[in-house]
Amino acid sequence: MADNGARQTKLQFAAIKDTPTSSGSLATTSVTPETSAVAQRLKPPTPPSSPARDPKTTLETTTRKKKTTKRKNRKNNEITTNDDNNTPSDKDADVVIDGTSEEIPKAPAPSASNQPSEEFRSIRYKGQIILPPSEQPFEDFVKKFREYFSIIQDILGKKIFIAAWDEEQDLSYKPLETPKSIQPRREDLAIYLGTYINPKAAGDTVYLNLRLVTYHPTPVPLERFGMELQDHLDKEKNQMVFYRQPLSCQAPKSECIGWFLHSTKTINSSAFIPAIRAALKIPNDVAIGVQYRAIANELGKKPPYDRKNRPPSALHFDIDERYAFIYQSKAASLWKKDAKLRLPNGIRLRIIPCFTTITGQSMTERQRSATNLLKERQHRFITTEVVVLPPYALIAQLDSPIDEDNSMTLRRAIMARAPEHYPSDRLIHNVDITWNQTGRHTITTCNDRLAEARRFVEGMIPEFLHRYGDGASKWFTSVGLRLYEEVTWNPDRQITTSIAREEYAEGLLAENIWGGREVENRQAPPDPNRLNPEDLETGTQEAIAPDARYPTPRLTSDRSIASLGSVYQRPLDEEDALAAEAKATAEAARVIDHTGTEFEFSAEQIERNRERADRTTPSTGFSMSTAAKTTPGTRIKLKETQ
Repeated sequence: MADNGARQTKLQFAAIKDTPTSSGSLATTSVTPETSAVAQRLKPPTPPSSPARDPKTTLETTTRKKKTTKRKNRKNNEITTNDDNNTPSDKDADVVIDGTSEEIPKAPAPSASNQPSEEFRSIRYKGQIILPPSEQPFEDFVKKFREYFSIIQDILGKKIFIAAWDEEQDLSYKPLETPKSIQPRREDLAIYLGTYINPKAAGDTVYLNLRLVTYHPTPVPLERFGMELQDHLDKEKNQMVFYRQPLSCQAPKSECIGWFLHSTKTINSSAFIPAIRAALKIPNDVAIGVQYRAIANELGKKPPYDRKNRPPSALHFDIDERYAFIYQSKAASLWKKDAKLRLPNGIRLRIIPCFTTITGQSMTERQRSATNLLKERQHRFITTEVVVLPPYALIAQLDSPIDEDNSMTLRRAIMARAPEHYPSDRLIHNVDITWNQTGRHTITTCNDRLAEARRFVEGMIPEFLHRYGDGASKWFTSVGLRLYEEVTWNPDRQITTSIAREEYAEGLLAENIWGGREVENRQAPPDPNRLNPEDLETGTQEAIAPDARYPTPRLTSDRSIASLGSVYQRPLDEEDALAAEAKATAEAARVIDHTGTEFEFSAEQIERNRERADRTTPSTGFSMSTAAKTTPGTRIKLKETQ
């Protein structure tokens, strides 16, 4: 009779062999945690997963998992028994893992949302969803938002996802890949949309903060997403709005450092922003932006838009709020009052605090009054003084230097041109490529210098070719070079001259039609105050004595507004010390009349005073207070006299 008692079991840690064991050797069976009953019993339950974060499980993937065997490491634990009669059954044979690589299927590649590639890009936009009155406003918003997301993917592609508004939340909240992945949870939607969603039952307009991401190349640039969706998301048709332009500052929260006095709408941000980074030394990972918008009032609110009577507008400088306090003092020093440096791109600007920020709200009453006056001055400048010339289509490269030895660019040459009789001023206010176009450039100037600016632009190509040589031909198009092929520049008269006209004039002089008499040279001598444009570049410049006949005008007004540097806590420099010294000298030189009150003689008043004196009793010279302070002897004398 066989012994049914307990048999000794020995634990052995042996390596798995690919070849089967001999009949006399011990049978080794590898037990994995997945197939062990004890492991299955001790395995903790898996928490329910969100369908927005876990991939979908289909019947095909379930069947493939059942047929897949896993490769085990040779250091795995193995259980071996001493019973020779214990042979592996068919079930145990299925557990043994064969280490051949042909039967091991390849792991599925991670999805695009889980592993960003080099094509990862993101951009932030604004949007709106208008909800009608409803008893369940939040549920209706979720349905409307799914429809909103579906339209975006139908137009831009299925590879466009909605990510968390703050990129710091990307590790915890993966992008929404499909409209069905939008869950009706307020907290999750607040993370993705950057604001808490709480629509009203009476109908409401929900403002959306959308951060669109993609991991694949798109046929449409990210900056043009709004233009593509503008026609499909109609406010009147489907009660949805997608803003045409992206946010100027691509940061979760931005702050406005200030707006620029004497800025115009024609300044192109694509060239302005890199120039600001270079001037303030802002790294590329700090988000900045500029936007031309209406100037806020003292309450920090924007005025309503009116097409006929447009409110005062200017170019605003926005930056990530985490770095606003660091760069606002540097910006105030760069664009201060009467700054010598014309940065960026040769434009003279002045930064003014914005009322929408804490810095603007903390100004004194005098500073608020000065800011409001400068706002009206900016409104007058953009409406009456600045003039836009016709589009210029003969410029090929605006910011390309001539060569390695000569760093002069066409933009610097144009912005360095001084008007007549004003050597320290500029003829051209700004030159930039036209927004949303590639072949045309916009040139702006002041209204009183329009005629001189037109003459300069007409003769710009022959003048610069004469001044900077053949290397300047790269600045202009081939069409422009052919148009001015027969035109030369006369440096003495500062005008353009045709070659045919010069040959005709030389022939007349050779014939001597004046009968042997010498022709008097009536050419005006060059102006000694007119400086070379190369000497008027941005940088430290020597003070130029203005001509008394032509006083330097101040843009928009002759009244000088005090500096607002104390608002930004700007550190004082040498220019501030010189300005304070000049102000003290002017105050000391001012003569103040300290004479007394001026009396006007009136004979009628003197006559009335005499008549009043005759009607009244003459005074004894003593008042009540005087009588009370006199000595006893004086009182007796007063009684005797009475």
